[in-house]
Amino acid sequence: MGECRECTERMIAGDGEMTLFDYKVETFLLNLFFIMFPLIFYQFVSKDRIEAKPALRNALLYSIFMLPIVLCLLMPVNDTDGFYQNLHSVPFIMACLYTNPFVSFLVCVSSMLFRWFIGGQGQYLSYLYDMISFAFFYFYIRKYRTLRLPVKMVLTFLVSFLSKLTAKVIFYFFIDSGILVNPRLPLNVIEGVFMALALYTIESVLKNMQLKKDLLASERLRVASIISASMAHEIRNPLTSVRGFIQLLSGPTEPPPEKRQFYGKIALEEIDRAQRIITDYLSLSRPYPEVREKIDLGEEIAYVSSVLSSYQDTQDIEVRVETEDNLHILGDRQQLRQCIINLSKNGIESMENGGVLNLKVTRQQDEIVLLIGDTGKGMTPEQINRLGTPYFSNKEKGTGLGTMVSFNIIHNMLGKINVASKVGEGTHFQISFPSA
Repeated sequence: MGECRECTERMIAGDGEMTLFDYKVETFLLNLFFIMFPLIFYQFVSKDRIEAKPALRNALLYSIFMLPIVLCLLMPVNDTDGFYQNLHSVPFIMACLYTNPFVSFLVCVSSMLFRWFIGGQGQYLSYLYDMISFAFFYFYIRKYRTLRLPVKMVLTFLVSFLSKLTAKVIFYFFIDSGILVNPRLPLNVIEGVFMALALYTIESVLKNMQLKKDLLASERLRVASIISASMAHEIRNPLTSVRGFIQLLSGPTEPPPEKRQFYGKIALEEIDRAQRIITDYLSLSRPYPEVREKIDLGEEIAYVSSVLSSYQDTQDIEVRVETEDNLHILGDRQQLRQCIINLSKNGIESMENGGVLNLKVTRQQDEIVLLIGDTGKGMTPEQINRLGTPYFSNKEKGTGLGTMVSFNIIHNMLGKINVASKVGEGTHFQISFPSA
């Protein structure tokens, strides 16, 4: 930012002010790189978890603007007799405009301290410019953010130029009147160009980040609307199981006490599952941490077979279970149950005249494989390809959302799905999970 004593000598000698050729082009390009790279880098590291933590966000913003200031001060485009001509004013003004007052004040103080560390007579001129710019933009910031981009560029350049001019006048009349500080028009023009580039880059980054947030918000609303349509489908599964157990309890033949206790326990667990489904739906609008625990898949299959046992008497369905010991995976237990019950219930509903539902868990190398097979009406290759997409179902009044949710649960648990089916013979799901 500062000036050089050589300017005075050249002006007195009649040489006029320095031209663009008096500066090193490679140093200008380096300064441009110092200024632009952190601004572009910001959009790749500014994630939601960083934005949600003010201290971490402030530290990131401080680093993004303070780093180019330090580098520009260390590599001036021209320096003579303690006056350093550099472009540190560009990231400094960007920090005043696009950060909060705390970060901009911290950048201002740090910039002045570092300029004091470098030393030289021009440090006083740098102090004046930094303080004038900070004071102006502190009171100007609210109005600035409501302006259009071209107006922002023009006004920022004018404010920067007037701040420099004011600092030089104060320096000449109150600090050292023996040195005539040249306005240095070529450098100011280059600063203006760099200022425009930095402003455009920051505005583009902020616009892209806002578009990404808007897209995520609209996607969340879209998913919420889809899930709301599947609420009835998801809740119907546990309610159907509860209804089946109530029928068994209220039948003409009263079951033994241990059976009544067992039926009541399963019915209560299914009611709890329905309540969790509703809770998950209500939580769609806000993020919640994913539960990952070690799950014995064999035990979960045993639980699911107990839930499905009510179909054995009411729909003439035989549920066959085959498991091994110590078959563990990582995931959300409740979501896994929901997934297996959805796929199993779809298989049962495809066996209108009764049949066999096979549930088998086995180990294949480093994977735990779950096999779900039925002897229902099966599917064509075209139907298999559309399986798991919204609003596709083989049932007359189905929505296909239950299968879609099940597939998403499997993928979230890093699982793989393979479907084999033949019309008139049944459908088989092979689901592979990484072993825990």
